[in-house]
Amino acid sequence: MVKIHAPFQSVLFWLTLLVSLLALPAHSADLVASVSKNKVVKNEVFQLRIVSHDKVSADVLDFSQLEPDFFVGQPSFASSTNIINGNYSQRSEWTVALAAQKVGIVTIPSFQLGSYQTSPIAIQVTEDQEQPAQEELAEVRSRLERTELYPGESTLFHAQLIIKEDIRRLRDPKITPPKVEGMRLESASEPKQYPSVLNGVEVTIVEQSFRITAEQAGQFTLSEPVLKAGLLYGNQYSGNTRLIPILTKAKNYSIQVLEKPKHYQGTWLPTAKLSLTQEWQDGQQKLDSTTAYSTQVGHAITREIRLQVSGLTQQQLPNIHIPYPESISVYAEKPQFSTLDNGDTVMTFKQVLIPRQTGQIHLPEFSLNWWNTQRQAEQTSQMAGMTLQVKPSEETPVLPTPNQPSTPEIQQVVDAGYWPYITLLFALLWLSTALLAWMLWRHKHTDSQANHKTKESSKAPSCAYQTVLQAIEQQDLLALSPALRTWQKEVMLNQEEEQTLTTLVHTLQQACYSERAEQPDFNPLKNWLVAKQKQRRKMQRSRSSTLPPL
Repeated sequence: MVKIHAPFQSVLFWLTLLVSLLALPAHSADLVASVSKNKVVKNEVFQLRIVSHDKVSADVLDFSQLEPDFFVGQPSFASSTNIINGNYSQRSEWTVALAAQKVGIVTIPSFQLGSYQTSPIAIQVTEDQEQPAQEELAEVRSRLERTELYPGESTLFHAQLIIKEDIRRLRDPKITPPKVEGMRLESASEPKQYPSVLNGVEVTIVEQSFRITAEQAGQFTLSEPVLKAGLLYGNQYSGNTRLIPILTKAKNYSIQVLEKPKHYQGTWLPTAKLSLTQEWQDGQQKLDSTTAYSTQVGHAITREIRLQVSGLTQQQLPNIHIPYPESISVYAEKPQFSTLDNGDTVMTFKQVLIPRQTGQIHLPEFSLNWWNTQRQAEQTSQMAGMTLQVKPSEETPVLPTPNQPSTPEIQQVVDAGYWPYITLLFALLWLSTALLAWMLWRHKHTDSQANHKTKESSKAPSCAYQTVLQAIEQQDLLALSPALRTWQKEVMLNQEEEQTLTTLVHTLQQACYSERAEQPDFNPLKNWLVAKQKQRRKMQRSRSSTLPPL
């Protein structure tokens, strides 16, 4: 009887084992999560891998749920299909770098895909005793020129970001610009990046100046720029790689804006320094305004006025109007503005004065009221006038000489026949043939030289174009701006192309320097430049191959 039931018991065992295997959780075989290590120090980088045996898209898993406890790198995704001996299989795999942001037991939550889900993974995180301090990695240094202003007055704020590690190991760097509520803040210079040495250590410095303009009275707070990034920091003894967060602490400045004085009269010009000067010239030499100048009717003299102020923009400077007498013709040029290295604004205003009448003419003086913010008092700057002694012009018009009757000259004409005309005709034909042959030779020689130069110039892109491409490949926005300006001098862009280029550069600047900074995409600008360069070379070749009109 035992022999009869033994085969039945064996079959029952294998059926039970098969049913048990089929009863195992399906997700354990169809969606699996694993880590490269489960014991790490804070900020140490490790890998999370999730594998599915279905073909799915890359965005079906949401890794943002890891961000409160982990720094999450850019996920990589791979999908494959295999057919081996007629067996068909699919595989989808995600790999992402993680770094724990706090100490203790940190759990990687479960990921769900359809009816499958992964098991949570506990990570033991300990404190890193060898992590460098924040000030050893990066710091911000700044200087505010003035902390007390009047409405309409401005001051300069200079900021330096000092990065003390290799900038190539920075991950997702974001620079938050300085902030101030209730005041106008704008760039006063382009950002500059350059290497330097600080206390014997090689560093990278990014610096920029900003102009802060007061708009209303009150107390305001200015905050420094802030750098937020991750730094890949390796340990040469353990071989571990850590992603250390960098977050500089912003220093605050208090700015007081005083009330505008009620008794002030005239155009409101609040400034700590104002210089009003002038220069008289007659086209040959400078003139002294303290003595009368002798001139003639119709002879021009030039009055050049120069106004230099600190803490004001060109839009805040007044229009200079000087009432001249009717005996003077005035031709005023458009004011020219410039900014000095110290931030001062300079306005240069030139007038050409021409006396129209004789006698003594007084050219009026000019005065300008302004508010001295250092002395907190009203002040007036003046320019002296000048006296002209105008004489009649010595240039007298030359009257035309009356026509004198002339005695006709009697010439004797001798008829030479038709031979002189035939000789002249052959001479003209010979000269025409020689001239045509010379022009054809010259034209052929010039075309060959032009074609040779065109071929040489179209063989390789210009140095400026290569510099632009190099800045794009390095994703160096600081080097890109001057390179583009140099390249634009070599090419002719129409208005639509200028607008397209401006829009592409503005998009990159917004991605890098806006409050919501993101990873800039240089590909649209690169594709546009490459297409423009191809179009330029095509036009050069077409011009070289087109025959000029005869």
